[in-house]
Amino acid sequence: MKAKGFLLSVLVFFLLFLGGCGRDTGVVDDIDMDPVEESVVPEEEPLDTADWDEVDTTTLEPVDMDSLAAEYLQTIYFDFDDYSLNNTGREKAIAAAEFLLDHDTIRIRLDGHCDERGSSEYNMALGERRAEAVYAIFMSYGVPENRVEVTSFGKESPAEFGCTDSECHQLNRRVEMTQIRR
Repeated sequence: MKAKGFLLSVLVFFLLFLGGCGRDTGVVDDIDMDPVEESVVPEEEPLDTADWDEVDTTTLEPVDMDSLAAEYLQTIYFDFDDYSLNNTGREKAIAAAEFLLDHDTIRIRLDGHCDERGSSEYNMALGERRAEAVYAIFMSYGVPENRVEVTSFGKESPAEFGCTDSECHQLNRRVEMTQIRR
């Protein structure tokens, strides 16, 4: 009987020993790896959530998307008889494109405008080219085309009426970015 108990104990010990041999030790055998794969990626620190319960969310104000959009969707002004973007116009168009990429529910309309000099037909085409210049920046930054509309008002919708000086005319040569409501 003692022999059976001894054999049973040896068998149990042997099975436990074999069960422990299959464990992954985390040691990599001598494998030829790319240098990128050999780099050590630091472990991320766990988030410290100890102070989260102390945050009073009732005092946080909701984001007013209209005022946020107005900050990034600014009017771009153009030189006389021109539809190319100057540095300021390009910066405004890029800021608007990045804003649209960050806020994928917003759709806009690019409204091209001109001053009252020139024929209606010429100014309609010029207003459209101005809006398309801004549209081209949006497309180059990856804004989906279904979120942007292009239209031209030509000289039919001036910001300032009855202009007699160049500063007043400048306010009418523009592309306005209008948020489209769904």
